[in-house]
Amino acid sequence: MDAGEMRRCASIDDAFVIEHTAEILKGSDVDALEAVLYVQSRAGLFDQMTKTVDALEKAIPAKKNVMAPFYRAMTIKDTVERATALEALTTCRDALREAILITTDAELRMQKLSDYLVIQSDDTIAWAEMAAAYRKHDRHDEERFCYQQILLANPKSWSAALGIARVAKGEDAASYALLARRLCPDKTCEPVIKALKAAARKAGGATEKKLLKLAQKE
Repeated sequence: MDAGEMRRCASIDDAFVIEHTAEILKGSDVDALEAVLYVQSRAGLFDQMTKTVDALEKAIPAKKNVMAPFYRAMTIKDTVERATALEALTTCRDALREAILITTDAELRMQKLSDYLVIQSDDTIAWAEMAAAYRKHDRHDEERFCYQQILLANPKSWSAALGIARVAKGEDAASYALLARRLCPDKTCEPVIKALKAAARKAGGATEKKLLKLAQKE
């Protein structure tokens, strides 16, 4: 699983990442460490982010890691200073995206993201952030559209399929829950299992029994 996929999963289920943070910080899984970093960033846990970045740089030595300056810039608590540091990383698409995401005005941030996605339509992390914003306002049709854009850019994105399963209804929810289950490399992944059970309740009948059986199989 790549770092982007980890972050997209984090944007759907922050609690899942936070619950496993202590365990992740003990290891050297760069993808998982990046997911923790992004969740902490959204939650404003800047003191904790420094520890996570330390673990990231230990996992990938700074001399070999072109993302190290980006990681450090994200830990700056002051919004203006952080924006300045991110904007200085002109060759890093991640920096451009993050500079947009720290915009404090929610409406302006969404407009900037929309403009950004016109020229960076394959940035699945940006689409995931848009989906998360729509979810907070129960705008599920727009949220689903964002997940569909992720699947267009990356048909193997189980987290996007998971996102659609959570907002879809009936057989549609069941289909995407099954797709997430098939694509996810971890067949015991807690968010996917939860989605299967939720889809089962929505579907009812024979489909419910089938999905519950799959959810309990592992």
